[in-house]
Amino acid sequence: MQARFGRRMRRLLRGRSWRGEDGLSARFDFSIMPADGGLLLPHTDNPEKIITLVISMVRPGEWSPDLGGGLDINRPRSPELAFNHLNRKAGFADMDILHTFEFAPNQGILFVKTFNSWHSVRPMTATGSTALRRTLTINIEKRN
Repeated sequence: MQARFGRRMRRLLRGRSWRGEDGLSARFDFSIMPADGGLLLPHTDNPEKIITLVISMVRPGEWSPDLGGGLDINRPRSPELAFNHLNRKAGFADMDILHTFEFAPNQGILFVKTFNSWHSVRPMTATGSTALRRTLTINIEKRN
């Protein structure tokens, strides 16, 4: 048992997926976006995703809300975009913002993938800033 756990942990630390016997897997992604222009277009995630947990990886005092970088929960303005199970991307102008979760230290945001779970990070406009929006994203996915 301990040897199996050790192999799984080594795979995770190398960025590989954990695969359970229940048809689910976990994937860990480290992401960095610059405060000077970083963005994430509106999307709903891949159909295989079930749950996404985004954890901020900045220290207290390292990020200012003035830099932006919040996670927007979006609603499409057009009925044609209402059903997006296959993860098409959209433009920011195609979306209304329902809520913004400010990017801040020591926080995590969990959401469930649905056909209309549109989310994004608006373009950050801290021109000349060297600040980086760092996150760890944990995805629980259905195995194919």
